[in-house]
Amino acid sequence: MLAAMRAFKDIDDRLLAPQIQGTGLEIRLYIHNDNHVELAIHPIKRIAFNNQIMARTRMSSLWSILLLLALSAALCTRSAAATNDDDGSYGTDLDAGRRARSAATVAEILSVHNEARREVGVPPLVWSPQIAGYAKGFAQSRRGDCAPRRSPLFYFGENVVVGKGRHWNATALAAPWVAEGQWYDYGSNSCAAPPGAGCLRYTQVVWRNTTQVGCARIVCGSNDTLLVCDYFPPGNYGTGRPY
Repeated sequence: MLAAMRAFKDIDDRLLAPQIQGTGLEIRLYIHNDNHVELAIHPIKRIAFNNQIMARTRMSSLWSILLLLALSAALCTRSAAATNDDDGSYGTDLDAGRRARSAATVAEILSVHNEARREVGVPPLVWSPQIAGYAKGFAQSRRGDCAPRRSPLFYFGENVVVGKGRHWNATALAAPWVAEGQWYDYGSNSCAAPPGAGCLRYTQVVWRNTTQVGCARIVCGSNDTLLVCDYFPPGNYGTGRPY
């Protein structure tokens, strides 16, 4: 576990020091030079408590604490070797062509998400290589059946889509998520999607409290294309509006 936590020293402060919503507190993880690990809670400001805030606190605290477990699990979920058609988040051993495809995929994903977020007035997402590493591990575990199923872990929000054929870019794959916004009514916080459709993938894309995204695109054994995107903090919890 210590080795797993040390592997994530470079995660930005929003992951290592997440605020506990509604309490005026934040969790900080300190990894000292002598390998001592310290988890501390710091006050930010005083606020009044009520039942609603306490409910939010319990949920936010759960995501904050379990995030480290999720990223640690990512170290253990790498299953299949990447193919020349895979991209998303990789190490330094890639050839120039695959690095270029990976960079293009990241740019496409951020563009699709942040344009949708700009339209509703919420801050842009930033790319997390660590979260993308988890998305990659899960995507590769689905290479055999290419099923658009969610990861069994619940630490992140997640969107999954499959495109028929191998020549899908990330922009085209993620477009249906944003298109679900046509059925979402902000005034009533309801979804009027037709049978078999929904709005939850859209609301995750534009969820205000989500700050980071990491994705992976792979070509499955069937020659279809699978895109997995994971989000932190996760959206679509509680009964509030996404923004």
